[in-house]
Amino acid sequence: MPALILRLGSAAALLLLGATSLLAQTADPAPSGSRTTITRRAVGPRYTNDKIDAFVDGHPTSANVLGLFKPEEIVMTSPRSANQSMERMTMKIEVKDKSHVMLRYFANKARLYYKGKYYDHNVIPGINSARVDRLKYVADEALGDYVEVILYGEEYVASRPHAFRAPGGKIQYYDVDGTLYSLQEFKALRLKAGGTRTLISGKEAADKYGNPKYATGVMVIKTR
Repeated sequence: MPALILRLGSAAALLLLGATSLLAQTADPAPSGSRTTITRRAVGPRYTNDKIDAFVDGHPTSANVLGLFKPEEIVMTSPRSANQSMERMTMKIEVKDKSHVMLRYFANKARLYYKGKYYDHNVIPGINSARVDRLKYVADEALGDYVEVILYGEEYVASRPHAFRAPGGKIQYYDVDGTLYSLQEFKALRLKAGGTRTLISGKEAADKYGNPKYATGVMVIKTR
């Protein structure tokens, strides 16, 4: 699958660019932060938070959780399965430091405290990662455990937007006008630019071509 790159910067439009992918974070009409949408650029489905199955070290959560990490703290993958429709996306997040505050958050089912408001466990608002200074874990007998999100001051300007990358490789299979080719066979065709290209993956690709290996993705090209 092509790489996914999520850029988190200002609260304005933010883009994720990949070989055939686009992730965008846009300003949320509510004051809580921002929302994330993911689009296969011009060739596939659009993913909003309700269509993303996110996992942090195996803990199911919302795609908004990316706002609570720095890019260097995690490794992201976006595997495709022959049992899952391409209309949904799986985002697997592995935390490098096993003492990270967010792993304690999940293990203890703690709440989140952000901008003066408490959020129940696993209810995560849209948060701009570039605005987060640090996270503080608080164990309070009266209030219960919670993670406080401490933001930089309003005068702080990030030097660059945060980019979260899910490593990916080249598409290995190509359907050109109804004939299936491997990557090497496709290169040998030396096709000229033009026509239309649509990426299909997951269950749809496995079912169409009769083999689960195609779940990783097939670029369908129509030259005429």
